[in-house]
Amino acid sequence: MKQVTIPNDILTNTQDINLVHYQSEINLNKSKVAFSQYVFSFLIEGQKQIHNTDGLLSIDSNEFTLITNPVCLMTEKKGQDSNRYRSCLLTFNDKILHDFKQKYQIKQPPSPTELCKNVLKFKYDNYTRNFRASLEMLPNQHLSQEILTIKFQEIMLYLVQKEPRLLDSFLSQHHSNLETQFRYSVENNVYSNLSLEELAFLCNMSVSTFKRYFTKFYSTSPHKWMANQRMDKATELLSQDKRPSEIFVMLGYKTLSNFTRAYKNHFGALPSHLSSERSLANE
Repeated sequence: MKQVTIPNDILTNTQDINLVHYQSEINLNKSKVAFSQYVFSFLIEGQKQIHNTDGLLSIDSNEFTLITNPVCLMTEKKGQDSNRYRSCLLTFNDKILHDFKQKYQIKQPPSPTELCKNVLKFKYDNYTRNFRASLEMLPNQHLSQEILTIKFQEIMLYLVQKEPRLLDSFLSQHHSNLETQFRYSVENNVYSNLSLEELAFLCNMSVSTFKRYFTKFYSTSPHKWMANQRMDKATELLSQDKRPSEIFVMLGYKTLSNFTRAYKNHFGALPSHLSSERSLANE
């Protein structure tokens, strides 16, 4: 599927800060999406799943997000009642963020001990629902940068007070070196049902570059390492009296037969064999 860049592929004239009224009447599954700016996504109708280097994040119409990373795989599902997906997107660049920090003298938080999450998720409350409604009333085009900047400052000031821990991680923009970020991305998606191409996309790399770095950091191939991790986890779960049918999805396999075949290729026995041995031992 073709990659979509937000907001560039939606708006004809992208500025420092932009408002997009987005609506779709089709479901999208793991579409490749790139972001040229930071994005507040205020979900109105439907559900969304964001697959990125943090793993899989599910968002419903009671939540909104701040997306801070450059790429993700996006799944959009229509609302059951309205049969459509709808959201307001407020996109902004580094200049807008810098000006906000300067104007309100936002102090740099102490260096955080953890990475800034690629997607920050917030629950709607009365204030943020009203804020979203105010965005819905604004026109999509021919809106002054001053008005949008004021709206951006409004939501940021509110969230700085309401959710200081989440906002601090974003405002400090603490990012790690390449190896740490690469390992973080891979290990958060061990049990995700992602192809090698999709995982490379989330790391913002070509497949060949991804394989090269993987071998450098893990001293083995992606396929072999992933298989070992999944089989180790499968053994752990089966030893806890879990059935193969209960665990294949959480291990990242599409079907039970795919999991059974992978397990037999790895261990030379069916996963049900271990389950049976455990049952006999407990009798």
